[in-house]
This record gives sequence, C-alpha cells and structure tokens, in this order.
Amino acid sequence: MRTWLSLLIALIVAAPTALIGHADDETPAEPAAAEAAEAAAPEAEGDFDPMTLSSAEFLAWARRPPIENSFTIMKGTITHRADRKNHVVNVQFRARMDPRRIIGQFIIDDNERYGVSQVFADGAQGTTVLQERAAPEGHKTLRDFGLRPTDLTLSFLYWDFLEEVEPERIANRRVRVYRLRHAKSKEICVVAIDAIALFPLRAEWTLDGAEKPYRKLEFKSFLNRDGVLIPSQAKISNTGWKTELRFTDVVLKRVDEETPVPTDLFVIDGQ
Repeated sequence: MRTWLSLLIALIVAAPTALIGHADDETPAEPAAAEAAEAAAPEAEGDFDPMTLSSAEFLAWARRPPIENSFTIMKGTITHRADRKNHVVNVQFRARMDPRRIIGQFIIDDNERYGVSQVFADGAQGTTVLQERAAPEGHKTLRDFGLRPTDLTLSFLYWDFLEEVEPERIANRRVRVYRLRHAKSKEICVVAIDAIALFPLRAEWTLDGAEKPYRKLEFKSFLNRDGVLIPSQAKISNTGWKTELRFTDVVLKRVDEETPVPTDLFVIDGQ
C-alpha cells in the first residue's frame, strides 16, 4: 500500500485502523510531515526508485489514490488577508470516499455550499462541481478568498499532460514537476509532486502564454493519527493577498457493517 494525500478531502493512506477519531497531532509539512509520509509509504520492491519511472508512469501513480470505503467530516477556518485586514470564516468539508471516487461537500460559514466529486478513472472528465447554495448578498464568497471547490479534490492533477520539467527539492524533499493544462480554459498548472509519498507539495497556476503565476497553493501541515496523514493546512496566495485554510477538527471513519455512512453526512436544505 502506498500513501497519497489530498487537500482537504483527506485522501487516505490505507491502514489497518478501523477508526481514526478527532485528529489532534499536527505535523509541519516542511520537512517533518513529508518524512512521516515517506515512513507510511509502501516499501519499495528491490531497488525501486520512483524517480526512474517515466513521466506518464509516475503521474499515473499520483492520480490513482488507494482510498478505502470511508467518510470524513473536517471543520476549521479560512483566514483571508488583503489590504492589511484579516477576514475569518468557518469552513467544513464533508466527504464520502471509495476506491472509485470522492463525493464531497464544501460549506463556507454555513452559507455558501458546493458539491464536488472526482471519478478517478475518468480523469478531467470525472470532475463535477455544483453550487448548492450561493452566499447571501454582502457575504464573502469562496472566490473572494481565492479558493476553488476543485482545489479540494486535487482535480488539477487530472488536467492534460504537457511535459515534465526539471526535478526540484522542496524542504529537502525530491519532487517531480509537471506542467498540466486545462482542456477548456487553457490555464497551466505547474505541480510539484513528492517523489516518495506521491502527494503534491505545491501547485502554481498561470494563464496560457503568461510568464508568472497568478495563484499559488502550498501544503503546510498535516494531521497525523495512527499513521494516517490528513492535510490540515494549505496556503493560497497571489500578489496583494493570501489565504490560509486550516482544519482543526477531523473525524475519519472506515465504513463497515458496524459503522454505516451517517444519514446526515451531507447538509441538505429542508432536512
């Protein structure tokens, strides 16, 4: 079994623990969490080195998360800083996961709400976003914070492959760097993927033809519970603003006969 981490959705490291309750041990991503991820990653057979895989093979591994039949409820805050002012709102991410797909719900301040899903085998065509409820007039929106619902499913990993560029080191970690392009918007995403733990440490977006990125996403820390690593902090930034997304209350459970999916996992108007 291998490790694959996702922003906010808690793409799960397959582990024998039946219940991961409220995660309370936060680990910095640079470099300690990455080292923890490597420890939880599968043992390589022989002299296997992910750096020797072809560009297509390595990217295919990163796109194929070993998710178990499970669900998660994650609660925290979004802090947006611009013009020397901080704006803080509550955030929830609720998700149902299985080996084929993730179905999630992103709730901002109990007002704005999005449904989002990713079918892994369908790649970019398997990404679905539905705004279930718009923010009330006068309230900050997800877009105001520089966030996208698809950040949470790492859907940018499924954009069209352009090329692999020179590998780098982030916090002394080996990463492989890919240029990917959205099929419709023609945006370019340059994503740096940890070569051992197979999760993205950084993503930068540019408009096709532009030299500098207009948006940057970095994973900063993870919650570590019984060998399961869950992304708990991410920073998104551009010139003049920055947003921190932090989850402090995380419930993660495997679904079985004794632990069914809660009927109230997703928030539905009128219920």
